[in-house]
Amino acid sequence: MKKFGLVILFALLFSIAAVVVYAGSLSFTGTLTPGGQTESIVAGITAPNCNGSSVVFDVLYQAYQFQVDVPGSYTITEPGTESAIYVYSGTFDPANPLANCYAASNINPISLSVSLTAGTVYTLVVIEDSFAQDGMAYNLTISGPGNVSLPVNDCPDPLPGGSTVRSVPLGAPAYYAPDLGTRVNFDLPAGTWWVTQTSGDFTQVWIGCQANRIWIPTTAVGG
Repeated sequence: MKKFGLVILFALLFSIAAVVVYAGSLSFTGTLTPGGQTESIVAGITAPNCNGSSVVFDVLYQAYQFQVDVPGSYTITEPGTESAIYVYSGTFDPANPLANCYAASNINPISLSVSLTAGTVYTLVVIEDSFAQDGMAYNLTISGPGNVSLPVNDCPDPLPGGSTVRSVPLGAPAYYAPDLGTRVNFDLPAGTWWVTQTSGDFTQVWIGCQANRIWIPTTAVGG
């Protein structure tokens, strides 16, 4: 079944592909579906890099752009059993997947360390690295010393200036306005989150570029 690559949250945002931003990390989740988007040429991998070879084979893929605000070593993880990931410095051309290839891995579960430059736009590509091409779910997370975000043009709700990172140690009920009568049907998971403002007994939380901001009780917010 596997693998030709060496030869060559929280459904808050979308049902098929989602982008979730925690403080200091960025996650992309979704599903590669048979009959979906494919590239016909696949770059070869000798982890942690593309190895300069390629093979003609149709694979399902999805691409995401991101950038960081602090230079350093970042880790990209994907816990599945049949994925491969590629990091491109700049754009990704599915007809020429070796161009701009900066780092890559198909050693599952994937944990790829890569040195990133602040302000550079990178493209992260995930493929189904199997001959079957029968579809798979993926969960990509990028984390490191700085904030990881979508490029400005891809971010309809950029992180507001002056926002701070706060802990929500036990999670919290979520509301779409600072009012107990506006409860939504999910809770904010425990973790660290960006908070933007307070209003009465509520604190506003910024989830991500593609998501609506939510409100939680201020009593749920830690240090």
